Amino acid sequence: MMDNKIKIDLKLDDPVHFEILDYKPELKKEFRELNYEWLSTYFTVEEEDERLLNNPEEEILSKDGKIIFASFSGSIAGTAALINLGNGKCELTKMAVRPAFQGKHIGRLLLNTLIDYAVKNNYSTMILLTSPKLGKAINLYKSAGFLDSDNQSSLKHNYKSNYKRCSVQMELNISRLTK
Repeated sequence: MMDNKIKIDLKLDDPVHFEILDYKPELKKEFRELNYEWLSTYFTVEEEDERLLNNPEEEILSKDGKIIFASFSGSIAGTAALINLGNGKCELTKMAVRPAFQGKHIGRLLLNTLIDYAVKNNYSTMILLTSPKLGKAINLYKSAGFLDSDNQSSLKHNYKSNYKRCSVQMELNISRLTK
């Protein structure tokens, strides 16, 4: 189990320590609530969201996926998940940060942690679906090396991620990171 303390400088004079926690059953409610909160702020909760958020053990973890949380002083600040798509591909999904912690690099911490996990577990490609409405998130993904996918329909078609809100597909060539 990964329990790393990670120091992030929010301001030059204010170092804050966050812990990255792996999913455990008692955090299921946090995973669901964090995602419902951001989804209902920008969109509507869709059937695919319900399936993943109500059954994360079955839909993500039992299929060699991963769910992580960022914790600060015992409070869950954010969460993200990685879904194993097979054939060396994975999907970044369900990344959410509580409003009180937004702008404090929690999204970057969660993203980098899952990218590191993907590298260590020999994935070749990380894919994500998003909406053009989420400009800050898209900028975060691009800063981490994600590129707009040449094959916009591959994830929706091949992996049955059918979100109405998602019209942007991005990919990160993980095998390029390991060379």
